[in-house]
Amino acid sequence: MVLAIDTSSPIVGVAVRCGTKLLASIAASTQRSSRELLRMIDRALSQAKATVHDLDGLVALRGPGSFTGIRIGLGTIYGLHQALDIPAQGVSTLEVLAAAAPKQHRTVVAAVNAQRGEWFVESFEIGGHRDSLGPPRCLSPESIGEMSPAVIVGHGVHDALGPFVSRGTTMIEPASLAPVALLHWSEPGPDWNPQTLTEPLYCRQAAATEQRKAPQDSKA
Repeated sequence: MVLAIDTSSPIVGVAVRCGTKLLASIAASTQRSSRELLRMIDRALSQAKATVHDLDGLVALRGPGSFTGIRIGLGTIYGLHQALDIPAQGVSTLEVLAAAAPKQHRTVVAAVNAQRGEWFVESFEIGGHRDSLGPPRCLSPESIGEMSPAVIVGHGVHDALGPFVSRGTTMIEPASLAPVALLHWSEPGPDWNPQTLTEPLYCRQAAATEQRKAPQDSKA
């Protein structure tokens, strides 16, 4: 039984899966994530008729996305990992977005709103695995439009990118990504690494940085 959470996206999600069966899935708005995450986990486990002690693995999306949300999610799952002593794994939000696209698409552009009029994007080739076609990039909507026609998957892509893409472009708005993550990371494997929970994928520095102290005037 594996628990997955996503606090990096506009839709915060918690899901529980046992083998091939999805036992619970709960979603809420980002504004509630910091206050409600532990309650959402409790509700999901209750729906699954389980407790934290029944879990065999933990998955958290590690960004890119909301700076605060990423820290809350990874910190929560890392704390559970240490308390329960069970395997845990952090996964790229962009990779999970690519996994949310229908399987008939061979190439998918995963997109996350980076704010400031920009988007984080990463292209994937979909086959037996999701193979990245290059590292994540931070692009303007106009630059993403130049990738058309394409299959673009992400929260808010219709409204933000629709005016910039050409005909033939397919835009997919996913629901909660936590159940999607469990489809592909539903069983702890030898490549699971809890240290990925301490390595968030911000893709760029935070907008707010520590203010430097002004030099003091020297006295004669």
